[in-house]
Amino acid sequence: LVLDSLVLDLQPDGTYVYDHSEKWSFTTPGSWITLPFFPLDDRGWATPPSGPEIPFLGSCDSDMVKHNYSFTSEVRYWFAYQGGETLQFIGDDDVWVFVNGQLAVDLGGVHGASPGSVTLDAAGAALFGLTVGKVYEIAVFQAERHVCGSSYKLTLGQFSRLHTVCTP
Repeated sequence: LVLDSLVLDLQPDGTYVYDHSEKWSFTTPGSWITLPFFPLDDRGWATPPSGPEIPFLGSCDSDMVKHNYSFTSEVRYWFAYQGGETLQFIGDDDVWVFVNGQLAVDLGGVHGASPGSVTLDAAGAALFGLTVGKVYEIAVFQAERHVCGSSYKLTLGQFSRLHTVCTP
């Protein structure tokens, strides 16, 4: 188990984005436009030199660097529902998003980068049992099962940033 943080950057449109969507620059050789998602490279259960970084796999990986594949990630976020919150995701392989304990996005399977989203408008509130002003959890689960690239992009919009204190 490796605990870490995802830093979401504020965008001009008011959304927050974590972007490791793995876009390679073909105009500037040897560089990324957006980085790939390899949070366990050189850390985790078997750090180098013992592995499990996998060697370059031919034309599959643009950067020709060993990477630590076969990992899962979990992100949890508590929010006060106000209406209109959005979550957009791009990822591979498996991605599941739960709102208030209910499946909202299912991108299961080994596949290339694919998008998914959920909007918590009136229809979303009814679907997920949300009430304005109450606090709920959104959870994103991801599994990297393929050994060819890894992308993860998370965009949050209109989520309340209220800080609360638990008291007895």
